[in-house]
Amino acid sequence: MTGGTQENAMTEIALAMAMGFFSIMVLTMISMGVPTKTTVESKKHIPIFKLLPSGTDQNTTSQTNRNDVLIIFDGNSYLDHRLKPIDPRIINKENRIILALTPELSLKDALSAQAKLMTSKVILTTLNEGWKRALANHRKELINEK
Repeated sequence: MTGGTQENAMTEIALAMAMGFFSIMVLTMISMGVPTKTTVESKKHIPIFKLLPSGTDQNTTSQTNRNDVLIIFDGNSYLDHRLKPIDPRIINKENRIILALTPELSLKDALSAQAKLMTSKVILTTLNEGWKRALANHRKELINEK
């Protein structure tokens, strides 16, 4: 019966280690769950997508008006409705912007192009066949000029 004290000491050490690991686990979980202050709060938050309520008539958002600004993004540059290069920083952001994209553009590139416009009033669309032909002809003209 002399071995009982030695077994009790090993049990005590094992329990102490288990409590230590448990304490570290609890502290880790608490620290992961608490949000830290970020410097993003100072920047203006611009939502990428604007969600429409379920009762909203989607035809009213898909109709264009005279104040809408058409911008074409071909994957490299922004073009106006005359296919002339335009700087996204000088676009009138008071009006709604219709950003027409080439269909083969990836989602990542499309969202990046939208983010550079720095406004939430952007409607993404793809170019129709007429615009794709005009853009291809424009590219050919640019190549022939060089």
